[in-house]
Amino acid sequence: MDEIYLSPESYIFIKKMSDTINENLILVISDLHLADGTGTDDFGDFGVTSARETSLINFIESYHPGKIIANGDIYELFQVKMKKIRIAHPKMLNFLENDNRVELLVGNHDYKINGKMNFKFTTKNNKYGLITHGFEVDKCMKNSISRFFSWILGGIEKLIPNIDNFFARKKFFNQTLQNKVRDYAIKKFEKGYDIVICAHCHVPKYENFNGKIYANSGACQEGRLEGVLINTDTGIVQLIP
Repeated sequence: MDEIYLSPESYIFIKKMSDTINENLILVISDLHLADGTGTDDFGDFGVTSARETSLINFIESYHPGKIIANGDIYELFQVKMKKIRIAHPKMLNFLENDNRVELLVGNHDYKINGKMNFKFTTKNNKYGLITHGFEVDKCMKNSISRFFSWILGGIEKLIPNIDNFFARKKFFNQTLQNKVRDYAIKKFEKGYDIVICAHCHVPKYENFNGKIYANSGACQEGRLEGVLINTDTGIVQLIP
């Protein structure tokens, strides 16, 4: 392996960055749906993508987390190939793949990516936590038929951008999904978890069930900056921003 030379200036910068990181903080983001920069791309098209990537990275860094959990549906692999995503989102891919604080969890839209299904943690006050995308609530999302229709939808989105999000925001569809994910989290409480963080329904949520916490990380797309911050020192969970 080639030796990497760091100038004194670079070393000082890296040292300052490491000094500000809080190892007790876990930041959870999800549902970027990075695609090819066309209408299939819920994160943003080529006109705004770079600025949105910078905003998201700055948003993450502003909390100085020791761990960053990318909680599924980071990529839109139902509709486009990873090669095209790399071309459209080089800045975001560089951050996700090269920052050693980032751990990628698999969602239904990035099922082809090698990654874990969940991340478990324990707080210093002995609370047991689980972070998972939560797409298991939608059995249809895991079969080839649903992936085929999602691919068809990707073609439609090139002509009518964000049509999927238009319908997804309708109360009938989204409230049903929110309830499914919420019920999924409650069942995890029965398995001994005290904190359960999900994603999937694109709506940030925080609920306290007699000391058991369910939170949803919402989505970071279309300029939205949402997530969940967990302090493993105190056990406090909060929605951000």
